Amino acid sequence: MPPALPGDSLLYLPRRDGGVHELTWFDRAGGRLGVVGDRGDYSNLEFSPDGAQLAVAVLDPRTRTRDIWVFDVRRGVRQRFTFGAGEERTAVWLPDGKRILFNVRDTGTPIELYQKAADGSGREEPVLVDGISKDPLSWSPDGRFLLYRASGVTTTNDLWVLPTFGDRKPFPFALTPFDEQDGRISPDGRWAAYSTDESGQMEVYVARFPSGGGKTRISAAGGTHPRWRRDGRELFYVSLDNKVTAVDIKSAAEDFRVGDARALFTIRPPAQPGYLYDVTPDGQRFLVIADVGAMPALTVVTNWKSQK
Repeated sequence: MPPALPGDSLLYLPRRDGGVHELTWFDRAGGRLGVVGDRGDYSNLEFSPDGAQLAVAVLDPRTRTRDIWVFDVRRGVRQRFTFGAGEERTAVWLPDGKRILFNVRDTGTPIELYQKAADGSGREEPVLVDGISKDPLSWSPDGRFLLYRASGVTTTNDLWVLPTFGDRKPFPFALTPFDEQDGRISPDGRWAAYSTDESGQMEVYVARFPSGGGKTRISAAGGTHPRWRRDGRELFYVSLDNKVTAVDIKSAAEDFRVGDARALFTIRPPAQPGYLYDVTPDGQRFLVIADVGAMPALTVVTNWKSQK
């Protein structure tokens, strides 16, 4: 048993606002293959198109805001990418890997979209600044369309498409009374996977892109965070009991067929929202934000009644 404390002692557990995570490699069977970099409070990880780099949001323990950092995946070394006084929490690479698009939230303002060179050089350039909070999700492979989530336009969250040509006027992909999340455009640009709670819980669907029509349900008993294998022949998602699941896909221009689904392994996800894993282009390895946060130590203050 622990030793008895004096009657004028105060015992408390320090508040821990963030998490303690490791960027952990797993194979398809759930075998742990190693980690990338050191521990931190991570969210929304995203591989570069060639898989050599990783963009991830990192919580600054001093300011309690997030910035985008870029990892060299092989070396495990990270470099800060955004430096604003606000918060940058989600980033996606342009298809050529030369630029990164990210969202920015300054105090009391909506979350807007900006981009700059992936090597960190140059200035931030506005991409979509319209007074509506949003998160970038996925680029079409030809770079002509950006799929993003907009909050509070008509309902909680909806999915919209920003064309990068013509009048550049956004149009809806999934605009319903329900909550749409996690949009990912297929490698051939014809489909997009996303999650919605229209059935009463989050499920993964695939619909034609960019129209949003002809959707097909993918998950059988709940699912979120879909990701495509680079050749489009598999779609991954996370089940509601935290199993990374793979689904065989056969698609053509006007035909989408779903094959067998296989639960691969179970993960321990962090508590905060955001994309918690990514998959290598060949679909054989997964980098996961694994929650390894140990409980902070108890603190004892003696003679606390006499302290001011």
